Amino acid sequence: MFLGSADLIKVAVVSDRNSYALQLTGALSRLPDVYCMFYGPKELLLGKTVRFGGYKNDRAVWTTYGYFLQILSRALRDRPQIIHFVFTLTEFGSSYLSCMPLPFLIMLLRLVGIKVVVSVQDTITKHVLREFFRGSRVKWPLAWIASLIFYRFLSFANVLIVHLKVQKQMLATMCYVNPEKLAVVPFGVEETPVVSDARLKFWRDKFRNKIILFFGAIAPRKGIEYLIEAFSVIADKHPDSTLVVAGPPDSKNKWYLDDLLRKASQLRNDASFAYLGPLKGDDAHCLLKLSRVVVLPYVYSYAANSILYWVMQHHKPVIASRLTTLQEELEGYTETLMVPPRDSMQIARALEKILNDDNLVVEVSSFMAAKASSISWRNVIESIHKIYLEQIDFHAHSPH
Repeated sequence: MFLGSADLIKVAVVSDRNSYALQLTGALSRLPDVYCMFYGPKELLLGKTVRFGGYKNDRAVWTTYGYFLQILSRALRDRPQIIHFVFTLTEFGSSYLSCMPLPFLIMLLRLVGIKVVVSVQDTITKHVLREFFRGSRVKWPLAWIASLIFYRFLSFANVLIVHLKVQKQMLATMCYVNPEKLAVVPFGVEETPVVSDARLKFWRDKFRNKIILFFGAIAPRKGIEYLIEAFSVIADKHPDSTLVVAGPPDSKNKWYLDDLLRKASQLRNDASFAYLGPLKGDDAHCLLKLSRVVVLPYVYSYAANSILYWVMQHHKPVIASRLTTLQEELEGYTETLMVPPRDSMQIARALEKILNDDNLVVEVSSFMAAKASSISWRNVIESIHKIYLEQIDFHAHSPH
């Protein structure tokens, strides 16, 4: 049945051009009663080296320093019923201060009658702030007070969506956000993609052995140095394995990549280590498909576990740090592949297990496939759709 424009829920998604926003707009556009627009940046943001194309109704709307008025002006012209922000601390640029006007924009949008939903990808704890400001002149308690105020004001939105229960607990108990405004909705996993045979052959010819993969931004909080140390321990016993690190350098900590490459050359002066830099989406999917295991040796985590969902998409084994966010998402996973942060020897032992035991690979791959199915975008978008309906006139959009 054809739906007229009066029957459609008009939604504008606001984000930089990241993979989560791409998946969200794609899933929304498949709903028959939703008309989805995407309000993206006018240019590549400072500090952002990778972005994705293919958004539905993609509109270049805002800039880092002008987004407050630019988004408000565009919304007044388009009159969406709902604006859905995909929020990270660097959503509007590399500086954390760039997000400061967002709560005031949310308040104005609500004043003009637009419902506001915010997917909160970043949640800050005291532990994270201690790590952030280690060695800095800025004292973490001051940043903690600022974050409390910010998240409290962010809750002027109609609904804050988080992906994990631990994130909801943090916002409710530490930042005093009204729990009734917090909705837990999984991140969402797409179907396993079909990759180009030509690109797959290219990467298979390049690495004719078992790939141990790290994929994601090259930042100090990722703990990649511990993975390199762990690989150096077991590499001689596994000459058929290669450690592959892929991803863009962190714009705030470019020294970190130099340190990693120096460490890798000191520990493994041969072809068993490769750094590939940023990857296009197809190449990333090829490497994930070909990998034996993906390692997430994070020291701490404050953002959504986005790389983990790419791994789930390919049903691949993962070795992950025993952090609250990763533990919640991997509840029921094989304990021997969950390792303490900053523990190279435990990572090495886990690598040994996954490289030696084909049955273990099959077992954990089945776990990841089941997890991917349970939080597929087909299921997740139903929860988001229900949130939208609860914010507008439900009866106007229910089937006759």
